[in-house]
Amino acid sequence: MVSLSPKYRPLVQREPPIKNTVMAWSKETWDTLRDAFERTGWSVFNNTAQNALTEILNSDHFTHVTHASDATSRQKAHFIEQHIILSDGKQLSLGFSQIACDDSETLLEKCVAFFKDLREVHCSEDDDVDGNECLKDVIRKMSCLLSDRAAVNKAFNSKMSAYKEELLDGEDCTMHFIFCNAHFMLALSSAAENALHNVEKQYFNDGSKLGRDSCSKSSNFSTATESAALRLIRLAAEVLGPRGDEKSGCRQEWLSFCSSKGIKSTFTSYRANRFNNLFQNATALRHKDTIYLFLNEFVSHSNLKLQSIVADLEDPRIITSISALSFLHVCLTEPNWKLMNSSKSYADFHLYVKKMKEAFIAWQSDDFDIHACSTLSVFDDFPSSVSDTSVVTNFLSGSKFDSSSFLHCLKEIVRVREDALKRQLSDFLLMLLIFLRLVL
Repeated sequence: MVSLSPKYRPLVQREPPIKNTVMAWSKETWDTLRDAFERTGWSVFNNTAQNALTEILNSDHFTHVTHASDATSRQKAHFIEQHIILSDGKQLSLGFSQIACDDSETLLEKCVAFFKDLREVHCSEDDDVDGNECLKDVIRKMSCLLSDRAAVNKAFNSKMSAYKEELLDGEDCTMHFIFCNAHFMLALSSAAENALHNVEKQYFNDGSKLGRDSCSKSSNFSTATESAALRLIRLAAEVLGPRGDEKSGCRQEWLSFCSSKGIKSTFTSYRANRFNNLFQNATALRHKDTIYLFLNEFVSHSNLKLQSIVADLEDPRIITSISALSFLHVCLTEPNWKLMNSSKSYADFHLYVKKMKEAFIAWQSDDFDIHACSTLSVFDDFPSSVSDTSVVTNFLSGSKFDSSSFLHCLKEIVRVREDALKRQLSDFLLMLLIFLRLVL
C-alpha cells in the first residue's frame, strides 16, 4: 500500500541483499535499524507503513478525496496505476496492478479492490467495527474521479457512481468527474504527428523525397516511423539539447557558439516532457539559420547524424512543417501548459476551451492572416515565453517563406487537433452551453 522500497537496487549482491538495500538508503538509517532488522526483518517496515497509512486515513485530510487512475502497457502487458489525492493536495499512491484488459468492468473491479484494502487498514485497530460499514466510510469520502475522457473512463465513471449509490443507499452520493488535461496535451502531440504524415504523403505521391532522404549516404536510415519534420526536431534535440547523444552530439560547442552570437538555446531533452517537447523543440529551431551555419562551418567534427540535420534544414518543405508546429506552440501548447500549472479554477476551464475552439475555426478560415494577429497566444492571460516577434521574424517571414504551404500545413494539423478537442473536451463545450443558458 505505502511503498518504502529503496529507489535504487543494490549494485553488489555478495552481502545479504536486505543489508545492501538498507545501506543504499543511508548509512545512518542502517545503523539505527540494524538490530531491528536482524530481529524482525521486513515486518518492521510493514508495520511502519501500515501505521503511517492508518494515520492518514483517520486525519482531516481524508475527508473529500479524489481517486485517479491511468492505464499503461509495458512489453504487451497491461497495468493500471491508481492514487488518491487528499484534501490538502498531497497524493497517496496505490501502486500498479496488472490487468488482462483495459475496460470499464476491470477498472471498477480494481478500484473497489483497492478501497477494500484501505478498509482493512482503516479498521485494523478496531476489531469490533463492521467491515462493510468501514468500507462505506471510505467510499463515502471519495467525491471525485480523475481520468481522461476516453470512452472506457466515461463508462467507468458511471459504473463507479452507480456502485457508490448502491452501497450508500439513501445518502447523497454526488460525484464529480475531473478531466486530466495531460491526456489532451498528448492527444495534440499525436494529432500533429499524424497530420505531418498526411502532408508529407502528398510530396511522396509526386515522387519527391524530403531532406536527407534524397541523399545517397542516408539510404540506410529508416524513415518509416516518423515524419521528416519530427525527425529533424528529434535529431536536433539529441545533438544540441541536454541529456542527448554525447557520442554524435556537440552541445557544449553549440552553447559556446550561441553565447558568441548573443542568443539562447532553448532545446530541451527529447526524452523529457512528452506532452509538449515536440512543440518546444520545433520552436527552438527558429534559430535554424544559426544552427545551419554552426553545423556547416564551426563544429569540430562531422558525422551522419549532423549531416542529416543539415540536409533537412536545407529543405523548405520540412521547415514549413516545423514553422506550423512552432506557431501552435506559441499560440496554444505553451499557454495551455501554463494554464494547467496555474491556480485557475477548474470550473473556468470551459471558457478556455471556448477560446481554443474559436482559434481552431479562425486558423482554418481562408481569410486567416498570420501577420494581422495582434498577439499569437490564444489565452491573453497566459502568453508564451517566446516572443511573437521572434517566431514571426525567424519562421513566418522572409523571401523563402511560403505562406500558402504554411497555411495548408497549419490547417491540416488544426483539423486533426480539432477532432481531438471534440473527442476529449466535448463535455466542456456542453458545460459552456449550459452556462450561457443560465446567464442569458
